[in-house]
Amino acid sequence: MPTEKIAQTQAYVITNKQTYKFMRISTLFLSVMLSFAFLGYVQADDAVIEHVQLPFSCFGWSGGAHELTNNDINTYQCIVDFSDVAENNVNFKLLVKATDKEDWQWLGIDKISIEAPSGWTQNPENDNQIQLNLSTAGTKYFTFTAIWAGGTDETSGWTLKIEDATTATINEVKLPGNFNDWSGDGYIFTRVGESKVWTLDADFSSQGNNVVFKLQPIDEEKTHWLGWGDCIINAPSGLVEDSNDNDHNIKLNLSGSKKYRFTATWGGGSIASGGWTLTIDPAVSVSAAGYTAYTTYYGVTFPAGMTAYKVTSTGTTAHLETVSEAPHNTPLILKANEGDYFLTLKNNAASVGVNLLNVSDGSSVTGDGSTIYALGNKDGVGFYLVANGVSVPARKPYLEIGGGGVKSFLAFDFNDTPTGLTSVEPKDVVRDGWIYNLAGQRVSKTTKGLYIVNGKKVMLK
Repeated sequence: MPTEKIAQTQAYVITNKQTYKFMRISTLFLSVMLSFAFLGYVQADDAVIEHVQLPFSCFGWSGGAHELTNNDINTYQCIVDFSDVAENNVNFKLLVKATDKEDWQWLGIDKISIEAPSGWTQNPENDNQIQLNLSTAGTKYFTFTAIWAGGTDETSGWTLKIEDATTATINEVKLPGNFNDWSGDGYIFTRVGESKVWTLDADFSSQGNNVVFKLQPIDEEKTHWLGWGDCIINAPSGLVEDSNDNDHNIKLNLSGSKKYRFTATWGGGSIASGGWTLTIDPAVSVSAAGYTAYTTYYGVTFPAGMTAYKVTSTGTTAHLETVSEAPHNTPLILKANEGDYFLTLKNNAASVGVNLLNVSDGSSVTGDGSTIYALGNKDGVGFYLVANGVSVPARKPYLEIGGGGVKSFLAFDFNDTPTGLTSVEPKDVVRDGWIYNLAGQRVSKTTKGLYIVNGKKVMLK
């Protein structure tokens, strides 16, 4: 009997242990499932940041906000230049917009943690604004990096780092594109001294009508890809456009020249993707005649071996005078040996002054057989009368000369030009083999008198 009771008791105990074990496993499973459900519920309610901006008092609170770019998960950056700001201090706040909220949230010093060198910021006790002290910082060029800890509340967990925007080092700048199937280096820029300027002369002669590309600066941390909308692009109208693909590649249209100079200028900053400007200049081609008519796209100076001229007067000849620089949209006559040349960009280039050359729009300038002249080389280099009904191509310089005494040809006259051809070595003088009278007409026989030979007035005895 005791044995039987013990057996029953043991059986009872064993049964209870199994029941307890089952209950523990069931409870654990239920807890795990509830945890996953809870986590899923929390994740679904996490805020999603749509916009982050920095409005400043000096730019006007309502319309002067700087948009911060989302460069990484919950990390937003922008570079702000205060160079034109006269004040020593500017006030600001962080402005945040979540996708599921209608209202923007203004976050002041009570809501965000500021990381900046000592003395750069303070609280002016005005609506929790943050004051940036420009005089203490010693710079007016800053990088703002807003980092969010995430969560359900878009108004909390923000850190704002403020740095001098001159600290990153660009190791290399490249131009990759579909011309090398994106896999290679493409073209590599050459840095101009120790400046923040890189240049590249690229020849797309073997390509089709267009190529697509991006600017690729490489800093100490990573490679950056800058496409349409990521950098400022200065280029002649119609030369570049958005390729309209998903990667915002830049499309270069090659219907004209296929040789270009790319100039990449960086405004500086703590990230390589900020403040880039890309200027694209077509090469200037000079034929064997040694001259070309050209209209500048930007302010420029001229390379060694090239001389630029304006036309200051006309009569029996066209009087040319040299210029050392020229602003945007200036018509010129360029002289150089045969080849392709790249002009040098110059901001705020000085006006050339009096210049009788005009720029054709490609549609409204048509020869009338009496007043319109364009550069030619039919019987020597000079200005030839444009035949009736013939249009002058777009952006080509031309002369319009009214009055009587129609001439079919105007030779170049460099006399009395202080820096003209009078100082050029004979090997550089254009020798077309012809002699012209003062009416600009070619002559085969001469007598005593004044003639034009190789662009100069010569007295024959």
